[in-house]
Parts: sequence; C-alpha cells; structure tokens
Amino acid sequence: MHALVLEARGIPYVQRRVRGWHVLFVRLADAPEAFSQLQQYHFENRGWPPADMPVRPLASGAWAALCYCALLALAYLLQSRGAWGVDWSGAGRTISDLILGGEWWRAVTALTLHADVAHLAGNLVFGGFFVAAACQIAGSGAGLAAVFLSGAAGNLLNAFLRGPGHQSLGASTAVFGAVGVLAACQWRLRRAARARRIWRLVPLAAALAFLGYLGAAGERTDVLAHACGLACGALLGLLLGSSGARALLARTVAQLLCGLFLALLLGASWALALACRA
Repeated sequence: MHALVLEARGIPYVQRRVRGWHVLFVRLADAPEAFSQLQQYHFENRGWPPADMPVRPLASGAWAALCYCALLALAYLLQSRGAWGVDWSGAGRTISDLILGGEWWRAVTALTLHADVAHLAGNLVFGGFFVAAACQIAGSGAGLAAVFLSGAAGNLLNAFLRGPGHQSLGASTAVFGAVGVLAACQWRLRRAARARRIWRLVPLAAALAFLGYLGAAGERTDVLAHACGLACGALLGLLLGSSGARALLARTVAQLLCGLFLALLLGASWALALACRA
C-alpha cells in the first residue's frame, strides 16, 4: 500500500526484500516528501478498516414469531366461525370513513383479520420470518410492539391518504412494518460500525425490493398500505437501532413493559370495536 502512495504522488522508489521485509528505497532528495505523504496516508486512514462490531441478538425471535402466528390463527378462528354471534370483520376492518371519524382502533383490529385461509397463510409464513428477524434485534416485547405499531400507523396513514370509501383488512401492513424495522435497524447498526456506504444501503435496498416484488402483487393488494407500513416501520427501526435504545431494550423489564403495552393496545382496541357494534 505504501508503494501505491508513492506511485500516486509520482515519487520514484525501488522495492527490495531485506531479511524477509519488503523495503522501499527513495532518493535522498525525495525522502522528506515521501515521509510526509506516508505520514498523511496513515493519519487519514486511522481506524480503517473498522473492526467488526458484533450485534448481540436480544432474543431468538422464535417465541415472538410463535405468539404472532398464534394470535392471527386464533383471531381467524373467531372471525370465520362468527364466534358469539359477532361480525368480527365488520367490527374490526379498516373503513377509512370511520377511522377519519374517530374510530382509530380499526387500524389496530384490522391487523388481526383476514379475508380467507390463503390470505392468512401468506401473512403467517412471511410475517413469522420477518417478525422473528426484527425481534432478534429489538427483543421479543419491543419487536412485537414495533411490528403492530408500524402496521397500525400504516393503516392510519393509508386511510388519511386514500380518503373516504376505502376498506381493507389483514396483517400484511404489519408484515411490511417488520421489514421496515429490520432494514432501518440494520442500516443504523452498520452506520455505527462505519461499514462502507454500499453495505449500509443493502438492507434498505432489500426492503424496497421486497415491497416491489411481493407488496405490489395481486389484484386486491393494497400497495399504498404496504408502503405506509414499511415507512412507519423504518421510522421505528431508526429509533430502536440507536445505541441508547438498545441499551435500554437489553433490560428484561423494558421488554416486559413493551409486551404489556401491546397486549393492552390489542385488548383495548377490540373492546372498543365490539362496544361500538353492540
């Protein structure tokens, strides 16, 4: 590398092998300039390449993915059977007119509803994978809370952008929220590790590619909702990927509080939905 520095600056040199070492010889008149250039090279490249910064997973993600899948499966069982005589789909789906009128909880309850088994299966397979990956970085409680919060925020933003007359249901907005959380967390962690810019952008590019490949497929696909979920998840991911947040989320009590918050949010949202239908 030193030879390349001298060559780039046009300083003549001769390379010899002396006692197993590669030694560069320059003319005496060029010695001060050669020394100055090599000294500047070492100053500009201090700490490069950076040492790898291992990211310690805060959870395995398996239990979080299992809870996510169990919740969606149970909700679909109640919905498909019309349990207790309730029209679950009517009570919980996103209806932009009603959301804009104040029924914000529909943005949450719609994430637990599905049109059919195929719709449910897709969100279980892809969702389980990305939920597990997001929870490895953020922890089980915080990861699940971030996934559902980004999905709910995405539904709210989608209703606002589309205006009256739009309806939807399904966990796919939360799935893309998980993708956004994962991509933004990875970007921030790689940036903190001083990885090359191209490697920082890989997670973001992968998230956009996933959105384009699967988020826009099918006639009934709500592309805008998926994009909103991805964007909201990315914002949460930027927060969760910070060093301060990771230090806080490494504490068990923080994960328990996030999990409790999510349980209360889901429970309160469905309680409000059912109360309005009574």
